[in-house]
Amino acid sequence: MTPLKQRIISPEVNEPSPGMFSNCLRIGDFVYISGQTAALREKDVGEESVEYAQARTIFEKIQSLMSAAGGKMDDIAKLTIFLTDISKRADIWKARKEFFSGDFPTCSMVQVSALASPDMRVEIEAWAHLGSGARVEEG
Repeated sequence: MTPLKQRIISPEVNEPSPGMFSNCLRIGDFVYISGQTAALREKDVGEESVEYAQARTIFEKIQSLMSAAGGKMDDIAKLTIFLTDISKRADIWKARKEFFSGDFPTCSMVQVSALASPDMRVEIEAWAHLGSGARVEEG
């Protein structure tokens, strides 16, 4: 029997308008998270870069969706990161290190000319396999 597609909703992540797309789908033990963004402007950020602040907010949203799907960040197997200025990649890596440990997910980082809004500089999508982040102690 083929697993049913289940829409995952988190109260901490705004859902798109009906008929647009889903933020997160679970099919069996697999979780697919659409590109998440955060429209934080320079005046909203403080001492850190806008890219770091946006990436951190996005990883918080992804973490919330993973939790709602019954998983954890270590279950994420693949990230795709879209960035409007590739020279800011170290800021993204800094934020990523705050949410992952051990074996990091596979990752592609791509510079794009623009995202959905001029205030958005980072977009991140994720794929996960629930339960895959559990480590077995060798004995």
